[in-house]
Amino acid sequence: MRDVRHLRNLVAATAPGTTLKLEILRDKRPTTVTATIDAQAEEPAAEAAPAATTGSRLDKLGIVVQRLTPELAKQLRVDAIKGLAITEVSDDGLAAFAGLKQGDVIVEANRIPVATSDDLARALTKSKDSVLLLIKRQEASMFIVLRW
Repeated sequence: MRDVRHLRNLVAATAPGTTLKLEILRDKRPTTVTATIDAQAEEPAAEAAPAATTGSRLDKLGIVVQRLTPELAKQLRVDAIKGLAITEVSDDGLAAFAGLKQGDVIVEANRIPVATSDDLARALTKSKDSVLLLIKRQEASMFIVLRW
């Protein structure tokens, strides 16, 4: 595989139910494992996401965001009160490369709470070469660093 995107695209192009033998390196030794491709699960975020025109495009990250509302938080199954819901992720942007998905919620940027796209834009402007994001994805929280 060239990179994670290459693997993702190959898996996406494979029919559900297909069984594959994969050779991987585990503890620096080649090992063969069997994997069965399953159908992609429905994501509530895809249904809940508003049209991209209602959000603000953050070209630096390759995302469109929308202010989190109580209704949207419920649809995305996140317990965040404030934040920015990611409504669109560009396939070739930094966010996609880092694994961010439509439906993730950005709660903080560089340890500062964000409630509007302007808050996030200010944090990005102050960041010279990277930004630390606190992300909520359903019931999980994670920190992600994006470098440019």
